[in-house]
Amino acid sequence: MYMPLLLKILYWSSPVLLLPLLCLMVWKRFYRKRPLFFAYVIYEILSISLVLLVQHQYALYFYVIWYIIWADDILTLLVIGEIYREALERYPTLQAVGTRLFFAATMVLLAASVLIAMSVPGISPDFSRRVSALVVIHRSVLLLQAGLILLLVVFTLSLALPWRGFAKGIALGLGLATALQGIPQSLFSAHLIGRGVYDLVYACGYPCGVVVWLVTGLRALVFTPAEQAIGPKELETLRRSLNLPPKA
Repeated sequence: MYMPLLLKILYWSSPVLLLPLLCLMVWKRFYRKRPLFFAYVIYEILSISLVLLVQHQYALYFYVIWYIIWADDILTLLVIGEIYREALERYPTLQAVGTRLFFAATMVLLAASVLIAMSVPGISPDFSRRVSALVVIHRSVLLLQAGLILLLVVFTLSLALPWRGFAKGIALGLGLATALQGIPQSLFSAHLIGRGVYDLVYACGYPCGVVVWLVTGLRALVFTPAEQAIGPKELETLRRSLNLPPKA
């Protein structure tokens, strides 16, 4: 009885939470350093609102949702690439390595996703093989996004890089949202969880990510000056991680 109302509240909470985040980015001019994420936030507010407005018009909803999903997947990958660049921008050599790693992982995982999707049979007699493939590719892209973010976190932690602030919050929020959407889709398709659990976890995924962005964005207002500086201890940690010779 209460589940439809709860799901509706969760879906509407995303654009509501994104609005103060957008105002925060405009106020502190975060859009100058993160233009792709700024465009992503605007796109999400407009697209989620559009989906909620046409959800009762099935034919229109079907086409709108797929165009929105694919644009969202592409824009999210671009934002992840922007996070890679920002996380490693103070280390030109590592930035080049990170960029190559990002593109290589993206190409390999996307190719695997397409091959998997091509071998998937129709979901039902009402759905064509093409629609079934689109569903699987979208689910694979969600897992790809979560994997790329996890790879970046492991890469920066293994080298003890001082990566903090709003950029880290963006990465964690995206990772949380994609994981809470991609994993339940896979489990539901394998009949390991029920529809009710899937709908609830999936609906919680994106609002949780937005909350992380909002909290880290507000925190950046207070701690940004201190986070921009790299202290001697951090430089020494980085030197040891890379096995560089001591400074003469």
